[in-house]
Amino acid sequence: MILQQIVADASEAARERERHLSLAAIERAAAAAPLALGFARALQQAPGGIGLIAELKKASPSAGVLRSGFAVEPLSTAFAAAGAAALSVLTESRHFQGDLANLGLAACSGLPRLQKDFLTNEWQILEGRAAGADAVLLIAEALDDRRAEELCRLALELGMDVLCEAHTPALVRREARRAERDPQRILVGINNRNLQTFEVTLEHSFECLRQLPRDLLLVSESGIRDAHDVRRLRDAGARGILVGTTLMRAADPGAAAAALLHEVLHP
Repeated sequence: MILQQIVADASEAARERERHLSLAAIERAAAAAPLALGFARALQQAPGGIGLIAELKKASPSAGVLRSGFAVEPLSTAFAAAGAAALSVLTESRHFQGDLANLGLAACSGLPRLQKDFLTNEWQILEGRAAGADAVLLIAEALDDRRAEELCRLALELGMDVLCEAHTPALVRREARRAERDPQRILVGINNRNLQTFEVTLEHSFECLRQLPRDLLLVSESGIRDAHDVRRLRDAGARGILVGTTLMRAADPGAAAAALLHEVLHP
């Protein structure tokens, strides 16, 4: 029920923005945006065999405000200095207090940026590209297979990479089949958070990783707390980790990001 409400609210907010900017206008803005950076390539080339996607997230529905002194630009540059491969930028406003403008602010890092939102239509994909997104998130639990394929195809046509995220093993396998058709551009995200209850278990990633081809770009999301977790996930076949809450709650997010990567960079 939590996911459905967030998706409904995000769709309503997008429809309101669409009233003020036509499809033709957003298509022109997307076409005029700078070329997308290689999000998937950044993970493939990450030293230590696994890349950190550091998430810029002010708040969440389950935990409330995570960082009262939330400032996109200094956080972005701190994560880049710490060795993050890419950024995940929350743009959903009602439940996560995100903003599309944060994609542009995060460009100062020089890192590729994922638009983290609850996307269900083409207009939102175009909007993300126009705002500077280098990749988009598609949540399998929010999209049937046909709709996910249509949005994935559009994002790829616009030059973006796609992180296809799922929680249930059946949907993880569905997204893995999609990624097999373009493994250099489509990543498979294993969400350790149950999107109905918001409960998190890292073991969910290990269970899924055992069932997935090692040649895919596999990303473990949520519940990653320390360098030991990162090394275990790397050894199990993950090529990326997406970490938000752990970093946002840290007194020094940049130092926390560097600490996560310590065991894979300094074995």
